[in-house]
Amino acid sequence: MTATSPFDQSCYPPRPGGARVAHRIPATTALADPAGTVSDDLTRLHAENLALKAELRAAAEALEEADAGLPQMRLRSSEWLAEAGRRREHLVAELSHRIKNDLQLVASLLRSQAVRQENPEAAAALNLAVARVGVVARIHDLLRSSDGSGTVAFDRYLRETCAALAELLGADGRHRTLLVHAEAATLTADTARSLGLVVNELVTNAFRHAFMAADPGTVWVEFGRDPAGRLRLSVSDDGTGLTDGFGCSAGGGLGLRLVTATAKQLGAALDIERDGGTHVMLTLPA
Repeated sequence: MTATSPFDQSCYPPRPGGARVAHRIPATTALADPAGTVSDDLTRLHAENLALKAELRAAAEALEEADAGLPQMRLRSSEWLAEAGRRREHLVAELSHRIKNDLQLVASLLRSQAVRQENPEAAAALNLAVARVGVVARIHDLLRSSDGSGTVAFDRYLRETCAALAELLGADGRHRTLLVHAEAATLTADTARSLGLVVNELVTNAFRHAFMAADPGTVWVEFGRDPAGRLRLSVSDDGTGLTDGFGCSAGGGLGLRLVTATAKQLGAALDIERDGGTHVMLTLPA
C-alpha cells in the first residue's frame, strides 16, 4: 500500500461543485516567547530593587550620622542658651545697679536740701520726696540681685521699705511704732513698685496726720492673701482718723491721690474705714 501524504488532495472530500482545495500549514510559525518577556521583567525589577535598597541604606546611614550628631548639637544649643541667659542677667543687673546709683544720688541731693531748709513744711516735703525715690531705688537694688526674671520677693521689699520709713519718720518703737506683717509672695517689679509707693504714702500720711504731737501711736502694715486667694495690702493706725466725708477720691493731698490712681492702675479695690483710727486696704484681683 502506498502511504498517503497528509497534504495529498485526494484524501479530502471534494467541495460542492467538484473542486478540491488543499489546506496547507506552514512548516514554521513565528510565536512570541512569554518566558523571555517575564525574564526581562524580573531582571528589571531586581535591578530596581537593588537600587532602592542602596538608597535606603544611604538614607539609614545619613540618619545614623544625624542621630550621632544630635547630642553634640543639643549640648551646643544648651550652652548657647545658658550663655545668653547669663548675659541677659548680667545686663539687667548692671542696668539696675546704675539706675539705683542714679536714684540714690537724687535722694542724697534732696536730703541735703531738706537739711538746709528752715521751713518745716518744705523740709517735710523734701523728705517725702526722698522716701519716694528710695521706694523706686530699692526695687532696682532687688532686681540687681534677682535671677533676671523681673520679679522680686515682695515680703522682703515691704520690710526694707518700712524699715527705711521708720528711720525717716522717727518711729523708735517706743513713742511711735511701725509694725509689719508680710506673707511670702513674688510679684513683678512693676506691681511691687506700685504697692511700695502706696505703702510709702499711707505710712507717711499716718505718721504726719493721725496722731497728736505728744500722743504715742502705732501704724500697722499687713500684706497677705484673703480666703479667696486675692492679695491684700492694708495700712492701719490707731490715731484720730480721717474726718467724715473725707476720701481718697474726694480730697486729700498728692499722696492720697497717688494711692487712688495706683489702685485704679492695678485694678484693685480700695476701701477706707474709720473706726478707732484709719484703715486703708487694697485688694488686688485674683
